[in-house]
Amino acid sequence: MANVCDTISQDITSNCNMPTSGMEATAYIFSRTDISPTYDAAVKTKVTDLTIETGQTGYKIYGHKQNMNAGHDAVIDPTMPTRFTHYFSFHGYEFDSEAVQSIDSLEDLVVVVERKEKPDDADGIFIIYGLESGLATSSDTLRMNDANSVRQVELQTEEGSSEKHSQYNLVIDDVTSVYAATKALLEGLMTV
Repeated sequence: MANVCDTISQDITSNCNMPTSGMEATAYIFSRTDISPTYDAAVKTKVTDLTIETGQTGYKIYGHKQNMNAGHDAVIDPTMPTRFTHYFSFHGYEFDSEAVQSIDSLEDLVVVVERKEKPDDADGIFIIYGLESGLATSSDTLRMNDANSVRQVELQTEEGSSEKHSQYNLVIDDVTSVYAATKALLEGLMTV
């Protein structure tokens, strides 16, 4: 029987060219059911297009310095292929009624973050979390006399669900600038 799981496909190099840590202070957030990805035929972690349902829109989360975070955890099980849970966190400074309603409603979401490191080919700059299973609120804390009365929210892959890959990279091919084309696509998804 042939192995149907993914296999290693290239050398893995560790050298002194470590990436710059961190992500930009703006993230893009979508309802998972409103978007449709197009995956690269050869590289399953590469998304070559992202569309949104007519009449729907994405939104931005504006952070400050390092108050947003994103990443993954591997789910290791000796009886199953390795899967991943995705993670995104941010601080909410707004407390007006509409902001409270929006943050209270965070479930089944996809978040796209932008690395500070900008490789020339732009592959790996825009990272998608929650693409297959969605992200939902896993922690939401506000203490009026702690942390300057800032709401601290964490989103994760829901328990019992998982993602096939640690991250998905959004890469829009363009002869002039892959970075600019990918950024323009995301910005275009922010309006109805």
